[in-house]
Amino acid sequence: MTPADVTAPVSDLYSFDIQTTHAVPEPLTILGAGTAISFGAAFKRKLAKKKADKA
Repeated sequence: MTPADVTAPVSDLYSFDIQTTHAVPEPLTILGAGTAISFGAAFKRKLAKKKADKA
């Protein structure tokens, strides 16, 4: 049992729960990262092809 799993009654009228939360990235953050990686890969291929054509 961790301290985060504790439920303690304060009195007959009140009680409190301590729960942990986990950070979850926003959907737009994931979409933006995927888009940036895709554009980076496409640009790298285009640049490599341009270098190969010059040589």
